[in-house]
Amino acid sequence: MHDALNALDGLLGLRVHVNIARFTLRKLHQQPEETVDDFILRIQLAIPDCRCQEVPPSKFEEVMATQCLLAGVLEDKARERLLSTDDGALS
Repeated sequence: MHDALNALDGLLGLRVHVNIARFTLRKLHQQPEETVDDFILRIQLAIPDCRCQEVPPSKFEEVMATQCLLAGVLEDKARERLLSTDDGALS
């Protein structure tokens, strides 16, 4: 399925923004009427857009720091600036 979505992205010129996908994943919460199995499925469906397998080991800590900053920063402008970059890095 992931390969099909990547092919479709290439054909249509669409691209899921990595930082937005990772931020969205970190913000997921189980809904009151949602079963645990359905919540797990929703998480699993969101993970491929995060492109975790593309993060080289040498950048993993920097990418994780960025994701923590995105989830916890209080300033909307700082979050918007981070979300506008596509490499997952703090710089």
